[in-house]
Amino acid sequence: MAFQLLHSLPNSCCSGVLFASYVVFVFLRTAFASEPSAISVPVSTNWLGLDGNWSPVSIRVGTPPQWIDVLVSTASQETWAVGGGGCDGTNKCTRERGGLFEIQNSSSWSEGGYAALGLDLQLGFGGYGHYGFDSIALSDHVSVPEQIVAVINTTEYWTGFLGLGIKATNFTDANRLTFLSSLIENQSLIPSHSYGYTAGAYYHLKGVPASLTLGGFDAARFEPHDISFDLDPNQDPVVAINEIKVTTQPLAASNVSTGWSENRTTLLSTADSAFFTLDSSTPYLWLPESVCDRVEKSLGLIYDPKLELYTFQGNTTQYEILKNWNLTFEFTISDLPNSANEISLSLPYAAFDSQLEYPFPGLNATEFSEPTKYFPLRRAKNDTQFTLGRTFMQETYLIVDYERNNFS
Repeated sequence: MAFQLLHSLPNSCCSGVLFASYVVFVFLRTAFASEPSAISVPVSTNWLGLDGNWSPVSIRVGTPPQWIDVLVSTASQETWAVGGGGCDGTNKCTRERGGLFEIQNSSSWSEGGYAALGLDLQLGFGGYGHYGFDSIALSDHVSVPEQIVAVINTTEYWTGFLGLGIKATNFTDANRLTFLSSLIENQSLIPSHSYGYTAGAYYHLKGVPASLTLGGFDAARFEPHDISFDLDPNQDPVVAINEIKVTTQPLAASNVSTGWSENRTTLLSTADSAFFTLDSSTPYLWLPESVCDRVEKSLGLIYDPKLELYTFQGNTTQYEILKNWNLTFEFTISDLPNSANEISLSLPYAAFDSQLEYPFPGLNATEFSEPTKYFPLRRAKNDTQFTLGRTFMQETYLIVDYERNNFS
């Protein structure tokens, strides 16, 4: 039987955005449970991504079940899977994209047709998916039939997603419950519309995988405090960033050469305080252009307009310098801008030390090229794009409680 270190949320949840701890447990609900209880989603041992090393969860789709690894989306309510048309027939492609879902091999697939993918349109993403309905399972005992599944047969999105939203999708002639809602409303498997999630951190120890708990949270993954946050009208987790500061120990001459007058510099000040959506669908921090300019100057980065990202453009010296600066990025956040009820979250430079690999869009590379080092920062064109992506969630634990319209 499974060990039970998961907390369900039938009545209340702890408050505040919570620090991730790095103790790894993977628990599955067993058939012996008489009451609905929190479910820990299986986590893959693989790491996926063209824009970093990201920890996926493992799900089963179709009949007989086809195992695929997908990333978690806190912004979507749908499940996406990479289809056979998304690969060139090689095992390498199949493996690097998390496995393929072949609809012709599933006897329970019900055709829906092609439709636009509606995830993060404000960030400029788009594309089409081959939609249908099929079963999604987490274990032999946790399976939900007739779920919306979008099959991706292009490289616009490199991996599939497991969406955690609860907004019903109006597909064809009826609204369809999401996977999370179906677990409680149709299957009575979990006690509440809630989840706990952290993205995992490849750079810690030998790699600390993600953690996803449905209907509760993993008590081993956080340090509680008394700050709470409200979901926005779209039921998305949104926080106000009051400050972002970066600290180095000690202040080196190379810091001074990039404009540091002391060992701490401010990247986003209280005058720039604004709302940012927590969205694990994107790896980047989408910050105001003025803030990006400060980051670029302070860290000696170079903006690549083709990639729309910050790289070192082959300057390995500056990359090594940054690694030796012992940088810590401190985010001060609250429910409302400049509120006194705020908390500070710290991320090491290692959380931002990422790389791009072929076939990342716009990257001048082949499958034999060395990865390109980059800093996962994007220039937001307006406040609708202000986003804290998966990079931020490597060091934080997010608990969303839809029933109380809050998150922590």
